[in-house]
Amino acid sequence: MKKDFIKFSCSEKAIPLNLSTQGISEPLGHNHSQGYQKNVEQSRSAYFDYAAATPVHPEVVQEMTPWFKEYFANPSSIHQAGQQARAAVDEARMIIAEFLHASPTEIYFTSSATESCNWALLSVCEQHLLKGKPVHIIVSSIEHSAILKTAEFLEKTYGVSVTYLPVDQEGIVDPKDLEAAITDQTVLASVMLVNNEVGTVQPLQEIAEICRKNNILLHSDACQAAAWQKIDVEELQVDLLTLNASKMYGPKGAALLYVRENTPLSEWTFGGGQEFGKRAGTENVPAIVGFGKAVELIDFENEEKVRRLKDDFIKQLLQKHPEVQLQGSQNHSSPHIVNFYIPGMNGETLVKKLDLAGFAISSGSACASGKVEPSHVILALGHDQQRALSSIRISFGIQTTPQEIDKLSNAISSILQKTSS
Repeated sequence: MKKDFIKFSCSEKAIPLNLSTQGISEPLGHNHSQGYQKNVEQSRSAYFDYAAATPVHPEVVQEMTPWFKEYFANPSSIHQAGQQARAAVDEARMIIAEFLHASPTEIYFTSSATESCNWALLSVCEQHLLKGKPVHIIVSSIEHSAILKTAEFLEKTYGVSVTYLPVDQEGIVDPKDLEAAITDQTVLASVMLVNNEVGTVQPLQEIAEICRKNNILLHSDACQAAAWQKIDVEELQVDLLTLNASKMYGPKGAALLYVRENTPLSEWTFGGGQEFGKRAGTENVPAIVGFGKAVELIDFENEEKVRRLKDDFIKQLLQKHPEVQLQGSQNHSSPHIVNFYIPGMNGETLVKKLDLAGFAISSGSACASGKVEPSHVILALGHDQQRALSSIRISFGIQTTPQEIDKLSNAISSILQKTSS
């Protein structure tokens, strides 16, 4: 098989941040947020698009900075400076492996979650295609485009059979549907842990049990989950898992693919033999160091606080505007993402109006922004195109304050009132 098999599907984009760390007020969480929360009286935009990108934690920036200047050597060099860089990469790998309850040799650093997702699907399929075997994979219909576009590529280019699992109105995959879709040619299932548009949490352990019983590998995109819930690969029983630093207050350009021991993995790039001989190329030492520090700083006590803010915001908006409808699951959702259907209002229009008013929100996933297309996630929930185009996503972070959610709620209400009058 030709090595043009490797193909990237999507570039991650995020709204540039305009958040100052001056005028710091009382922190939201005692560790992760220490010295980090914004003074709400500052004159600046209020950011509600944390599902697209998070600001880099000041302690992460501090940890990264020396590796740009004083300790800039190539980690493949055998001299002392190079070995210092190698040790920094190894330490970050160990920190992240411990967080995931994995072995350091199961952690492969990449440049983005998109790359990791591409690598996972292409590698598993390649192992079987090279043997001349027919291949079938299963993905949920609400996956990030990094998965869906890769599945589409495999389907069109290599004749891989793909089943797109439906979800219910809350965006939840029924494990029975997965089991029913399995054939004797199925080699992989990919189901994200937390959806990036509606925040629904999937029953991944039940799905993993079915995959194990049928000798099928399971990959999960867990990018939206890691900052808010424990990710234990032994408990989840996944074979491959994707994470990126920029969703957990770390730098962009740093991500990973977890690959369970003895899971076959194709070489991704060729050259110097980095990443255990599977992904050649000089490591991005500052970003990897920052990734490790971001993981080290995760404080799960923030989950309850952010969920409370989210619940308060939902209550405020629905009380003011009963016609607005929540999309996704109330009982099985991440604390930081909420999605609304706003009848009579185009989602992109509302995003632009709120932007002019000083609020950054989204009308869909970051990789789909800029395109006037209905969200595939909202369509998969069983809604029509008009509703999908009238949907918005609001996502909260550890910096979000009660004052900010009050202001956002009032701003949305003001816009809707003017529109209806």
